[in-house]
Amino acid sequence: MGSIEAQEVRREPAAATLDGFLESEWKKQSLKPAPPCEDAVFLRRVSLDLAGSLPDPEEIRAFLKSPRKDKRAAKIDELLASPQAAEYFAWVWIQWLMGHDVEDRDLRRLDLGGLARWLKDAWAKDLPYEEMVRAFLSASGPLKDNPPANFLAKHLVPGDPPALAAGVAARLFLGKEIRCAQCHDHPFEKVTQEEFWSFAAFLRPLHLREGDLVEDPVTRPSKLREDLGELFAEPRFLDGRGPDADEPRGKALARLALTMDGDASSRAIVDRAWKSLFGRALAPRRNSSGNPELLGFLVDLFGKGRGSLKALVRALVSSRAYQLSSEGPEASRREYAVGPLKMMNTVQFLKTWNHALALDVYYRQLYEKDPARAAFLRDPDLFWVGQSMHAKELLFPKGRDPEEVLASGTDRLAIKLMNNRDLQLLMISQFGLVRRVMKQSEEPGKRIEEIFLLMVSRPPSSRERSRFGDHVRGAANPYNAYTDVFWTLFNSSEFVFIG
Repeated sequence: MGSIEAQEVRREPAAATLDGFLESEWKKQSLKPAPPCEDAVFLRRVSLDLAGSLPDPEEIRAFLKSPRKDKRAAKIDELLASPQAAEYFAWVWIQWLMGHDVEDRDLRRLDLGGLARWLKDAWAKDLPYEEMVRAFLSASGPLKDNPPANFLAKHLVPGDPPALAAGVAARLFLGKEIRCAQCHDHPFEKVTQEEFWSFAAFLRPLHLREGDLVEDPVTRPSKLREDLGELFAEPRFLDGRGPDADEPRGKALARLALTMDGDASSRAIVDRAWKSLFGRALAPRRNSSGNPELLGFLVDLFGKGRGSLKALVRALVSSRAYQLSSEGPEASRREYAVGPLKMMNTVQFLKTWNHALALDVYYRQLYEKDPARAAFLRDPDLFWVGQSMHAKELLFPKGRDPEEVLASGTDRLAIKLMNNRDLQLLMISQFGLVRRVMKQSEEPGKRIEEIFLLMVSRPPSSRERSRFGDHVRGAANPYNAYTDVFWTLFNSSEFVFIG
């Protein structure tokens, strides 16, 4: 298979700048970077990270055979411009904005379909990140007319002070974990309880009323919620600044977030983008020193790109570090001299399982048996969110951070794979992947290769081809034998992880 070493790669300027920074660091630490990953590995990695799904077999074959010296750069451009990338961007952001605790009632009271369409359009138009932050933090009005308002509407609890919304907003848009300061001064962050409630005060005017996020006059509560640690305070940002005279609190919060010292908002999104692509955070955390020098370098690069998320992602996946082999020592991995190795996120996981098991067909049939119970699921984006409510339980125990990058599977996932009858039925259904493959060819070798391409995006090795070929040819029931091939790959770390 081809490798990047044999290509005269078209140099993406921002990626070349990043390469120069990392190569200088590797040299200082006497680290030898891993070799470039093979073309099949790159195609799977970049397809999952930019479109959330696996490449189809014909695309893989064409990519491996292509003599183009800039085929990797061309594939990146193709994926970034695709409707699949816009959809993936929207669905990932819905996970980040809504968290992993979306419930059936949220599908009914919010307009998540409208939010998904707004996010798709934001990606397609390359909406500057500053405008996205301003939209989410200052939005109000009817949810259907102002889709970003769905973010705060989700996290405002009727009858409660806006503590949940404040904690989520600070984590998402400032990279600050302030939730512990709700009831007491934060033990790890420099945030006091009073500062938490001063920050939350920016959101006190907001209430969700019959699909409308309205701003009511702020009055002191007759009784404070001591069980929630509530303090009544005037709005003050985390750095002590307040709103201007007559400035709406939401607009003030957005303005202050975007002008906080240290480019906090940019640092948060750059760190999130890097973590989603490389599996490791750059911002220092309680249990990790991170890589603040690299983070600062990328924040500067992001600013020069005028806050374009698409340009940021293009630079990261075009970099040498992203395209290295994922095999190598841990010390090199910490310094990104070894390529990314990470578990799929929820969207990638769900789309990949759908690819393998035709989950959308299964759930669509359930919906069509009684469409009146959930008429909103006619919306394809809402239909996906409904599915994700089930898939999330396989990957994340309730309450886990939706941006957490796990290094292993969960007990729920292992049990589901081992003895779940629904999965077995999906696997052998008429829409199943194995049945489709068997209809395409009679030749065992071609069938095995097709299953490998469909499941792990690469042809089988000669050893795998021989072993699985012997298994299939010696089986009394060929269909069951090919199902064994599918099941082996479905349970493999190569299928669930991105490497």
